[in-house]
Amino acid sequence: MVLRLGAYEVDLGELQRRVRTDVRYLLGVVAAALLFLCACGWLLYPRRVPTTTVYVAGPAGITVQIAAGTLAGSGPHAVPAGQYRAQVTAPGFYPMTLALTLTAGVTTTLTPTLYPRPFFQEIAVGLPAAGIDAVYLEPTGAVRFQVVVTATSATTAAAMEPVLLAQWWQMTPDGRREHLLALDAGPAALSPDGRLAVARPTGLFVSSSAETPVTPVLTATADVAGLAWWGAELALLRVTPTGATVELVAPDAPSPTTQLVAVLPALPDIRFVQPSPAGRYLLLLVRGRGSDTLLVLDRAGRVTYLGDLPRSPLPLAYATWEREGVLLWAAPQSEPGGATTWPIRRLDLEREAAELLAAPAAVHGVWVEGGAVCYLDGDAQVRDIAGRARYTLTEIDTRGDFALWKAGNRAVLYNAPPVTGPTPTANAGAGAAVGRPTPAGRYWLLTWPEGE
Repeated sequence: MVLRLGAYEVDLGELQRRVRTDVRYLLGVVAAALLFLCACGWLLYPRRVPTTTVYVAGPAGITVQIAAGTLAGSGPHAVPAGQYRAQVTAPGFYPMTLALTLTAGVTTTLTPTLYPRPFFQEIAVGLPAAGIDAVYLEPTGAVRFQVVVTATSATTAAAMEPVLLAQWWQMTPDGRREHLLALDAGPAALSPDGRLAVARPTGLFVSSSAETPVTPVLTATADVAGLAWWGAELALLRVTPTGATVELVAPDAPSPTTQLVAVLPALPDIRFVQPSPAGRYLLLLVRGRGSDTLLVLDRAGRVTYLGDLPRSPLPLAYATWEREGVLLWAAPQSEPGGATTWPIRRLDLEREAAELLAAPAAVHGVWVEGGAVCYLDGDAQVRDIAGRARYTLTEIDTRGDFALWKAGNRAVLYNAPPVTGPTPTANAGAGAAVGRPTPAGRYWLLTWPEGE
């Protein structure tokens, strides 16, 4: 048999004869076979991949998913060296993604920063013909919300006219809903230690503690439209023919008297009056036709303009206290290239200075979390002031309008479905519930674990 390879011919019969008769040919065939076996062994022998140790530290049930497999639970794990993109998950926490570079022979400690998921509770009354008109997050963590109840009043024997009544409720952090005031009561304010102040036409009544009934403090309260605890004192917002006044009264004084602090050209929205943490300032919101105006009042009676806010069912998502300063994001700005940004500023009330912190493309809330300034962007991602994403509130429907007001480990979320028809009219007025349309959305109380 002759094997032809191009211009060459190999006579296999002659080759077989020479291998049998010539030892040199036999040794050559044996050497070629050994080389072939060595090459196959080198190619097929299972090589040992360099490994490294990853020590995972985190909450119970933590799992790290990488291309090489799943690292379940805290403790050491042997992992092939290399570069990975890891997905970290744990029960009760938002997932996070991080890049890993693992070097052979080097132990890597993985301590991811996982952010806990809040517990969502809808803020609702559960009463027929009742709608939420305003929501306020108390310093105690409870939620105070104003409800508009549609009742009927018999004007004649044959006619029943609808009447809108304002009613204050509160929702405690554990989810209990209870009346704060009856339907016929006037403005009210709840102190951080649970003292209730109520202004009725017959007088101002203040409870000495959370358990004792209210006692009369003042009698001249017919023109009082709003109340707010300002430290240990009460701020009274009175309606005047030319606007409003702010007066202070110490309810625990032997003979309480009012002290005039400021005269304002317009009555602030009594539902959104927020004192600073140390009680040196008071945030006031004045409603307007196209926008709202945020003011700050100090105890010396000086009123400072902070900025104009877009109309919102949750206006205090636009501003938050940072100690005795204010973090504020206000009206958007148009950039030369046509883009729109929402500046976030730090306002130092003592030095009367403003510092631009960031100008993201979208902001839906700003607050201080873990000592750092954070904001909520248009994709419901919580970012730090440098723009780095921390976590995403996946429960928020970003197709509609939403805003978040966070203080400590509590937050109020307003989330509205996508608008398919005419845009609902935002709240108008400074506290009068009658005739004011309510936004078509839902409010939620978000509760994070203690210490977060």
